[in-house]
Formats: sequence, C-alpha cells, structure tokens
Amino acid sequence: MTELRRTKLLASALLLAGCAAGLAGCASLRSVEGEERACERGDAEACGRVGFLYYEGTDVPADPARAERYLHRACDGDDLDACYNLAVLLLNGPQPLPDSARARELSRAACDRAHIASCGLLGILQRDGVGGPVHLPGAVANFERACAENDAKACNNLGAAYLSGTGVPVDRPRGIELLRRACDGGFAQACRNLDRVEDRRRSTP
Repeated sequence: MTELRRTKLLASALLLAGCAAGLAGCASLRSVEGEERACERGDAEACGRVGFLYYEGTDVPADPARAERYLHRACDGDDLDACYNLAVLLLNGPQPLPDSARARELSRAACDRAHIASCGLLGILQRDGVGGPVHLPGAVANFERACAENDAKACNNLGAAYLSGTGVPVDRPRGIELLRRACDGGFAQACRNLDRVEDRRRSTP
C-alpha cells in the first residue's frame, strides 16, 4: 500500500492556473464560499474543486468527510478528475472513509472513459489485489495504456513489470527503457529505480 499512500490528488485546471499565477495559497480564483455556492447550483467542477480544497486543507481546515461528499457529488456530475480524487481519498483517507472496492470501481469507470490517471491507478490496484482480485493482464494493459499517454508513473510501473516478469515475460532492455522514459518524464522514483538497476548491473561479475 506504500505506493498508494504516495498517490496525490489531481488539482483542477483552475487551481493549477491559480498556483501558476502566484495566487495566495494556490487557492481557486473564487472564494471557497463562492465555489460552494456554485456547487449547490449544480456546477460539478466547482464541487470537485471544493472537495480538493477540503482534502488538502487549502484555505479551509482539512475535512476528509466533507471532501468525500463534494468529490462524490462532482464525480456523479461527470467530473472525471473528481472521480480519480475520490478513489484516492477512499484508499488513503482516515477511518471510516477507506473503501478499496469502491475506489477500484471508480477507477475502472473513469479509465473506461479515457481518464488516463485512473487507468494508471487501476493498474496498481489490479497488480496488488487491492479492492478485488489480482489481475496481472489487466494491470499491464492499463499501465501500457497510461504510459502511451505519457503518464510517467505508469511507465515506471510497466518498466518494473518487465524487469521482474510480473504479468509479462522478463525483458530487461524494455524495462530499462521504460524506467528511463519515466525518469525523463519527471517521476523521481523511476530515476531511483533506474539507478538501482544500473548499480546491480555494474556489481554483477
């Protein structure tokens, strides 16, 4: 579960734009209260932003239970980033929130609608048997799909699969190529994994 605990929520485009513009606290362009009102009027993306803020404790005290309610509402309104964020919250949040089976279903539904981060997350859950049985062919297929869309974490996981023979035949050159791609894509763990592979190669007589 360590990898899942490191999984971060996705900030909405509006929140990211606010951070890039140097807004105080990287908050949304509108007040939290304004976002809540917009959510009540049926703006699913506003619900997703408020859920993110309550989870992260940005501009409001962290409140995972409230975050879950807002993210659920946003996901029901077809905000796929919110569906992903809700899955992460259900995997990592404090009791009584965790619900790995529901998180897996949310990831599957969002992946089926081409939400790439959800495909990568679903691959982890399938590989590790979280929220359902281990399904290595499905895990590899989802890592392949997400990596093809330049999801660096998925490329790292796919590379690790090829190096270890998890769900695929061992293929060290392919595994190293994928780790290098993930490292170049900014996923720091892939760089560390690549260094370990190279260290083992150099120490092998």
